[in-house]
Parts: sequence; C-alpha cells; structure tokens
Amino acid sequence: MIENILNDAIKHARHIFQAKTTNKTYINIERLPENKRVMYTPQRIREKENIHNEFVNTCRGIRNIIDKYKYVVSESDAGKVLIGNCGELSAAVFGYLLNHHANNILNWFMTSGKRNVNNAKMPIYIFIITFNDPYDHGLVVVMLPEKAQDLPELNKVYGALPDNAWVCDPWANIACSSKEYNTRWKVKMLRWHLVGKSTSVYQHENLNPPPSPMRQANYHAVTLSQKKVLCIGMIFPDGQVKITHP
Repeated sequence: MIENILNDAIKHARHIFQAKTTNKTYINIERLPENKRVMYTPQRIREKENIHNEFVNTCRGIRNIIDKYKYVVSESDAGKVLIGNCGELSAAVFGYLLNHHANNILNWFMTSGKRNVNNAKMPIYIFIITFNDPYDHGLVVVMLPEKAQDLPELNKVYGALPDNAWVCDPWANIACSSKEYNTRWKVKMLRWHLVGKSTSVYQHENLNPPPSPMRQANYHAVTLSQKKVLCIGMIFPDGQVKITHP
C-alpha cells in the first residue's frame, strides 16, 4: 500500500528531527505529566526557536534539495539535535521517498491498476506544496497524472489539492489520499484541541494565550489556503529520477 510507504517516510523524517517542532505547544503545561513539562516551558520554546533558526540559516546555503537532505541526515547521524517544522519535515520526506522508495513507489503504481493507456509513459510526481500566509503549512504530494493537463507545475498556485493523489504530512503525522486529507486534518486538529495542544503554524502569530488548532486559519487551512508547488521530483517508468526546483 502506498500509505505504508508514506508512513515510513514520516517515521524517518520525525526520527531525524527528534527534538520535534517549535510551533506545537500546550496552552496549559500543568496538564502534562511532570517529566514532559520542561519540553514546553517558554524558555525551552525560545531555545528551540534559536536552534531552529540557526539550522534554517545554515540550510539556506545548500540550494539542491537532495544535498540538503543528505546534509540533514548526516547531522542527525552525528548526534546533532535537530528541530524541524513542516517545511523541514516535508523536505526530509521528499528526499527520503526519492532516495529510498522510488522503486517501491514505481512498482506500486504499476501493480495497483493506476497505470492506463493515457498515463503509461508519464512519470510519477512527488512534490512539495506550501500553503500561503496565514495558513503557512507544507506537505508532500504523490501522484500519477491521469492526463497531460494534470501535470504539476513549479510555482503554480492551486486552490485545491490535486485529485487522485496521496498526501504525506509529517508535521501532522497524516498519510492518506488527497480526498481524505481535509477530514483527517480536521480530526487531528480537534484531537489536539481536546488535549490542550496549541499550534502556531503562522510564525508571525504571537498570541497569548497560545492559539487553538480550531481557529479558522488552522482548522480550515486545507480548504482556504492557496497552494504553491515548491519543488518536483519525477520517477520515470524506467526507474530514472529527476528533480526540478527554483
């Protein structure tokens, strides 16, 4: 199943960024077990933000996304404490899928009945999509276009996720069809809200108390946001892989 491959990629990305994110916290950390509270104190959040900002600045100097992925893996393997938000997690998923799962993805599409006379020679597309502000989210999409007009385009802006595609969202820990994604996202936001978790995916939000995942810009991000293709990976029927990005 393609979902198994995507879940493996999520597990990989979250293993790399073991120190988690800067934009998830709890409205009342006193509700947490005592051993977890230290992870979400204001001081610890500020420390994580500084570590994350330093890491992002370093990565800006690495233009090629696969080179960036390899650098991140090497830093993680060396024991470096890494913090990743949705952008960094999605880039790790993107690199992992193309480096380690290209053949598995190709085989799944060939054996699942997704190939037909219209797309027999088309590559499988893996691409990172970003949501505009104030939704400010990122995820990975995997798809085999049904026809030429369905091809994703670099920097093209979309209102909706593509049909007949799969979404891999390591930040929210969701792997599913694009059709299911909005529902899965809303369920996850509700669950987080019920346990007192706060999300600030839009980094310019400095709200007190921390914002709920049920606010409109977060809960309805999938349907309200404009979405832009940031980079594209292609797996061709012969197994070759090609990547395009700005």
